[in-house]
Amino acid sequence: MAENTYFTGVGDGGYTVIGDTKVKKSSPIADAIGSIDELISYLGVVQCGDITDTIKGHIQTIQDRLFAMNADIAGIIDKRFVPKRPLGNSDIDTIESYIKAVGVGVPKLRLFVIPGGSRESAELDFARSISRRAERSFIVLYDTYGLDDNRFGASRRYLNRISSYLFWAARYLNAERQVRERNPGSD
Repeated sequence: MAENTYFTGVGDGGYTVIGDTKVKKSSPIADAIGSIDELISYLGVVQCGDITDTIKGHIQTIQDRLFAMNADIAGIIDKRFVPKRPLGNSDIDTIESYIKAVGVGVPKLRLFVIPGGSRESAELDFARSISRRAERSFIVLYDTYGLDDNRFGASRRYLNRISSYLFWAARYLNAERQVRERNPGSD
C-alpha cells in the first residue's frame, strides 16, 4: 500500500495546485474556492447542532451543490474538474423551495434581526455571513474573468439564495423554540 502524502510544500511559496497548475493563493480563483470551502465546512458544524432533520437535509444538499460549484470554478483552470452536473435553474428552484419551507410560520419581518437566540440559530446566522463573503469572492472572480453567464450565472444566483435560506432557517429555529428575536435598539 502506498504511503499517504501529508503535505506538498507548494503552499509555502504562496501557491496552491489545481490539477497540474500552480495558482497563486491570492488569485480570485483560489479566493473563491477557499471561501466556498469555508462555507461548506461551517455548514458541517451547523449540522452537528440540534436542528431539524429537514434543515439537515437542506444543508446536505447545499453542501453537495457547493462542491459542484467549486469543481466548476477549478474547471476554469483544468477542464477535468468540470462537474457532470453543474449548477442550473433546477438548483435555484430547489433552494427557493427550501427558503419557502423554512419561512412558513415565521413572523413577518418588520425590523432588522440581531443574530442569536438559540445557539443553532446563531450558527446559521454565522454561516450566512460566511456565505455572503463567499458570494463576494465569487463576484470578484466572475467580474475579473468575465465568466460566461450561461455557465456560471446559476452559481452566482445560488450563492445569493444561500444567505437568504440561512437567514430564514435561523428565524425558523428561533420561532419553533419560541425564542424571542432581538432587534436593534430593543432590550
